[in-house]
Amino acid sequence: MLFLRLGPQYIRLDSHSPSRVESALVELGAVRGRNLAATLGSAGEYDSVVSLANIVFMVPHPASMVLASLINTNAVSALNSVELGPGFLIMRLPAPESPLIDRLAEEYHGQKTDLSTGIAAGKSSDTLLGFTTHPISTTINQDQLEPEQLLIHRPASNLFQELRQGAVRYFTEALKENESQWYELRINIYDAYGNYKLHLDRLILVLEELEAGLILGEGWTRDHGFALLSVTAYQVRLFTHWHPLKIKELLLGLEYNAAGQRIVDMDLYYKNQKLNWVQTIRDKGRQSRAAVGMAARSRLLAKLSSWARQQLTVPEQAAPV
Repeated sequence: MLFLRLGPQYIRLDSHSPSRVESALVELGAVRGRNLAATLGSAGEYDSVVSLANIVFMVPHPASMVLASLINTNAVSALNSVELGPGFLIMRLPAPESPLIDRLAEEYHGQKTDLSTGIAAGKSSDTLLGFTTHPISTTINQDQLEPEQLLIHRPASNLFQELRQGAVRYFTEALKENESQWYELRINIYDAYGNYKLHLDRLILVLEELEAGLILGEGWTRDHGFALLSVTAYQVRLFTHWHPLKIKELLLGLEYNAAGQRIVDMDLYYKNQKLNWVQTIRDKGRQSRAAVGMAARSRLLAKLSSWARQQLTVPEQAAPV
């Protein structure tokens, strides 16, 4: 689970022959972006965002490689000037409009700004610190960023090292301010056919994709749910900022395949108490377990990337029912 990561590097190019420079960028795999703010938000930490003649490009290489390529291809002769913009960091928040933004603004003498204004005002020795409540292991869309950014007059590499050391502490304190907390949960996986690894892999895939917490450990256990009867289960210990009922809903979604067949049983325990699937029902009225599970599955798949959905659903076809 990531709490802080680097964003893309930003380069401003001024040219008397933009088409020539654009050709060199295209050779590097550059693609045109919709606008500067959207392109910065969707680019990865090893990408560069290049502004040239009011056109924005996303280049899948760091700024040093982009500039080296422009020099080596002689496209540099078509440039009037090159300017590096501010560095870009993205920090994970547990909830929107977190007081943590104000705290960081005070601690680091940051200036509150929006993304476009911060990019225009920032220098290469500055950092634009953005915030999101969404997982940051993948790219972030512009609408997933918090409206307020912080422009901090410190280099990105220096600020990144300092913030990274306290990122978990900042996140935990922000949880408390939102009247939330970390939860330590136990997930027991049961499968009459013994396909524990298949379902463990599916569970880990979803937890990592959604950055839903940290796995503290895993191993075999015996569940004594009934007198004189014990059942083997594979147990995962999870440390998460998600509410236990939210995790229970996630597990319900994993229990069913696309045909509505239950392919595994995943129980959730919090403070030695087993959470019941009935507690996750959102709508009033009588509903079957299968209906609740399929609704949970639909909500789960909607949160996943297309790659993760494929990785999750393909193994389901091999699971006996």
